[in-house]
Amino acid sequence: MSALLLKSISFYDLREDSYHALLAGLFSGSVRVPSNAESGEGRAEILLRDPLHARAACLEVKIANTTEQLETRAEEGLAQIAALGYDARLKEYPHILHWGVSFWKKRCFACVRSS
Repeated sequence: MSALLLKSISFYDLREDSYHALLAGLFSGSVRVPSNAESGEGRAEILLRDPLHARAACLEVKIANTTEQLETRAEEGLAQIAALGYDARLKEYPHILHWGVSFWKKRCFACVRSS
């Protein structure tokens, strides 16, 4: 992802909505990608549905202020998914991944948990 960011995103586009749009676009060719959909007690950043393979994912995007914060912010994204039940609209899938994805400038860090 960091290599893709170096090639594709402008220094002037380093905002959460830019990263969100990049991720949604990357996944849109292969799975259904509801974006900012109400789910659970809030709004899930990105929900991925793959009915063909009976799997789904919920992604939460966070911005870090330093390289050192990348892992912590990604973990905060995972905690937010769990705390607010963002995967509620995906419960029909037997396998759901939770992804916390953080960005700082043109760097990315992701962590995942299975539910």
